[in-house]
Amino acid sequence: MYFKISVLIYNASGHPKALMEIYKKINVVFMSTNTISILQHMDQEIVSTFKSYYLRKTFCKAIAAIYSYSSHAFGNSKLKSFRKGFTILNVINNIHYSWKEVK
Repeated sequence: MYFKISVLIYNASGHPKALMEIYKKINVVFMSTNTISILQHMDQEIVSTFKSYYLRKTFCKAIAAIYSYSSHAFGNSKLKSFRKGFTILNVINNIHYSWKEVK
C-alpha cells in the first residue's frame, strides 16, 4: 500500500489506536516503548547543546561590550547599552552560528 503521509506516534495511553482506522490515506504507526529517546532530538542533548552555544556567544558579546574602549560609560551602563542594542538580527545571527556548531 502506498502512503503519501506517515505519522509516527509515541505509544502512550492518550493516543487512541482508532487513528489507524479513521484516516485511510495516512499511515499511522505507533512506536514501540523506549524508541522515542532514539528518535527524538531533545532526548539526545541536541537542544541543550544548542542553548549552551547560544548563551556562550551572547555572553561573550556582552563581556566584549563591557570591556570595550569605544564608550566612556562604565560596567552596568555598558551592559545596558549592549542589551538595548541587541537586535533581532543579532539573535538570528547567534542562532545561525550556534546551530552550525552543533555536531
